[in-house]
Amino acid sequence: MLSPCAAGGDAVLTELKVKAALLEKLGTDALGIKVAVVGDKVTLTGAVSKRSTEELAEEVARSVEGVKKVDNRLEVVASGGQAGGNVEAEANDSLLESKVKMALASEIGRHAWNVEVEATDGVVSLRGTVPDAQRREIAVKTARDTKGVRKVVDLLKTAD
Repeated sequence: MLSPCAAGGDAVLTELKVKAALLEKLGTDALGIKVAVVGDKVTLTGAVSKRSTEELAEEVARSVEGVKKVDNRLEVVASGGQAGGNVEAEANDSLLESKVKMALASEIGRHAWNVEVEATDGVVSLRGTVPDAQRREIAVKTARDTKGVRKVVDLLKTAD
């Protein structure tokens, strides 16, 4: 049986892994994000300045081993647009996701179905599992080369 200290140690370790992944993938944008872990659930709180950071933080947290659920409570503090602009931005994001998914299907075939694509303001995250490092490189390059993509956040894992 695990002692409460050991169980708490797992939560602290997961919290550190999530914080490290956020800083690695989002850079200084992640500094305003607080991470809390209970079991396999991560809660993200705090304020961020960009919508892309708010949405990508959840994807990054989900990519950390042991994390099953993410409660994203982040707030975007520097809102630059109106509600109509948000609808347009969401539509543009969906279109970009579709373009990247189609390009991935063309380049890595059936393995593309194991890759989740999220786009926010031209920042695309790739999460999932591909068979090997070569297909991972192809997937990242394909996403990066897709028109409209400004940055790719690589959260892919390889099966080998």
